[in-house]
Amino acid sequence: RDRRVALERLRVQMDRDVFVAAASRMDPELLTFTLYAIDSLGHRFWKFHEPEAFDGLSAEDVARYGAVIRDAYEQADAVLGELLDAVNEKATVVVLSDHGFQALSVGSTSKSFFAPKTERLQTRLRASIGPVDVFRIGQKLTVSLQEQDQTLEALEAAILSLADETGEPFYILEPVPDNPRSVGLRLANERVDEARIESGRVGGEPLRAYVELGNSVSGDHHPEGIFVVRGQGIEADVMAPEMQLLDVAPTLQGLLGFAPAQDLHGVARFGAPTGGPLSRDAMVSGFEWMDDGNSEEVNHPQLKALGYIE
Repeated sequence: RDRRVALERLRVQMDRDVFVAAASRMDPELLTFTLYAIDSLGHRFWKFHEPEAFDGLSAEDVARYGAVIRDAYEQADAVLGELLDAVNEKATVVVLSDHGFQALSVGSTSKSFFAPKTERLQTRLRASIGPVDVFRIGQKLTVSLQEQDQTLEALEAAILSLADETGEPFYILEPVPDNPRSVGLRLANERVDEARIESGRVGGEPLRAYVELGNSVSGDHHPEGIFVVRGQGIEADVMAPEMQLLDVAPTLQGLLGFAPAQDLHGVARFGAPTGGPLSRDAMVSGFEWMDDGNSEEVNHPQLKALGYIE
């Protein structure tokens, strides 16, 4: 546990330094910084952050690890301040999380965590009805149609045709607000353990191609995330309309000054121009990508010289 905490904090420090160096050296139109420590530590250490929600924890462990989650948020806040100092004061800055966190279950120290897979489902749906996108958020999936001549009815029928080992549909369909060409999915039978992974079936294929077991965890994703933006043309102290995850891509494209690609399923929440390229691929093909020539090989002597490792 101590090693996990130390490595996650170290990762944030290294990512911060790389970001600041890149921002000062390259002057790109878009910079992104991903901070993963809160998610990784949240899954493993939430029970010590909220011990009243779990049984069987020792007072020693709660005292030792009870501040891990709080410290991760404080580190994230400090790094955000440093990044704001590193970018031009006129830059548009977005702070985004696609989910929050919460205790996984009440009255137990942990339980098995399963995650639906996307690749095999996407392949089968594409073979039966044409191009689709499949996204995963926590233990739920979203499937979106890509072409205008596809129908939601055909998509739903294809999904419901995938039966489990008992002959019942493997997925339950749920509406996706504000996205009439998308459908949400969750498992009809969420009893997933190693025995079922080995013996279960989905549409005649092994269940393990559609679901995997993860680590034993005590923190789980909360469906509500955050979207905070500041910059030129953004009115201060205004609560933005409720956003869906699929709104992020077109919104960011609009903030960059691009007309969002027409095959995106979400809505640009800030005055983006219209009439963008027909597809994401067409948009990306017109970008100029920067290459700083760095090798991916780990340079241990350099890391020691910089003070990251001993």
